[in-house]
Amino acid sequence: MAPSPKSETSPLHPQISEGPSSNTPNRLTQGAINVLSISRLVAGTASIVAPGLMVSLFRITVSGPGALILPRMFGVRDGVLAELLWTADGTQNDKRELKRALWAGLATDTLDLASCVFGLATGTLSKPAFGLLGGGAMVFMALGTIGLRGV
Repeated sequence: MAPSPKSETSPLHPQISEGPSSNTPNRLTQGAINVLSISRLVAGTASIVAPGLMVSLFRITVSGPGALILPRMFGVRDGVLAELLWTADGTQNDKRELKRALWAGLATDTLDLASCVFGLATGTLSKPAFGLLGGGAMVFMALGTIGLRGV
């Protein structure tokens, strides 16, 4: 059973490393995981609640009656990834759950970046949109990598 976000085993509960033999992630690792989880939650929620605003912020052109379903699907995905990190048990007892959540996010962000590169190369994604979406994917990849290295 996953701990609550307020429990001492939640990644959002600050756990300070007391030395190399400590069983808890250090401040950098914990901070990266916290920022990643909260950022995914904010991006996901905004994409679900205000998909039109999100596509305009990221400079993506969408048209047609069902076009705004895509940002909502993106939002659901990021919400689920945020929840996995939020509730993962990062203590020595079960770091596997936290690592799985971080690996899932890293795989998703890598594929997002590859999709952005493909879109830029084929002319279906503008340079500004590539900078925003691809840049965001790279930031998420960096945070996830920091988290994985410290767990």
